[in-house]
Amino acid sequence: MKSICFIFFTLYIFFFTTNLSANESKNVLVINSYHKGFVWSDKIIQGIEEVFYKENVNSDILYMDSLKNSSTKYFKKQSELYRIGFSENNYDLIIVLDSFAYDFILENHNYLKKDQSIFFVGIEKFSKEKTKILNMNKNISGIIEKRDIDESFKIISTLFPDLKKLYIVNEKSKNGDETDFFIKKEIIKVKSKYKIEYIRQMPFEEMKKKFSVYRKDEVVLFIRYYRDSLGRKITNKEIKSFMSLSKIPIFITDTLF
Repeated sequence: MKSICFIFFTLYIFFFTTNLSANESKNVLVINSYHKGFVWSDKIIQGIEEVFYKENVNSDILYMDSLKNSSTKYFKKQSELYRIGFSENNYDLIIVLDSFAYDFILENHNYLKKDQSIFFVGIEKFSKEKTKILNMNKNISGIIEKRDIDESFKIISTLFPDLKKLYIVNEKSKNGDETDFFIKKEIIKVKSKYKIEYIRQMPFEEMKKKFSVYRKDEVVLFIRYYRDSLGRKITNKEIKSFMSLSKIPIFITDTLF
């Protein structure tokens, strides 16, 4: 799913740039919910830059670092800082990566120029009603990310017909809350067939121990876990190590792992 997202995103950027006049320079702002070094958003930005470098497009990138700082106070301070950039620069297109940046742009829409073009990537729940209320429905578009939760449940049930317990790991965060809707929808369908333990907040070390012992007919469905209940940031390397050491089969929805 992620690779498909990158392909369509690159195609969109391609059409955007090929419609430019040869002598007409365009300015694009990319607002990234995460930090430089976060693989998912780094790959998207790499795709953007590979296209823009061949065209007459100037691009600026803002990193919001939401994995490390997601408090309301931090969000407010960032808003104050970035509003200055909105007022001093005339952007032809603003690209927002994931939910933190998307919500940020909606919260600060009054500081944008009229009919500002916005393209989002990576959000899981899009509300047309909200964009209409903000009078942004005509100038905002993008690619919705949908983790294949229902198909994952089907595959697990097929491969483990005698399944007794399914653990679902999905961090307590803004992104986790968006996926939570789809997870609970599938839980309703299977809760009479086997037990479900839905893990959203747990110290990472405790979770590693939890799955370090083999238990027959038990499976883990891993959605995401970049911050544990102690507030510790979990790296991709740590997650991969956790998966390789688990004695219980783990299914994933992200090709990164």
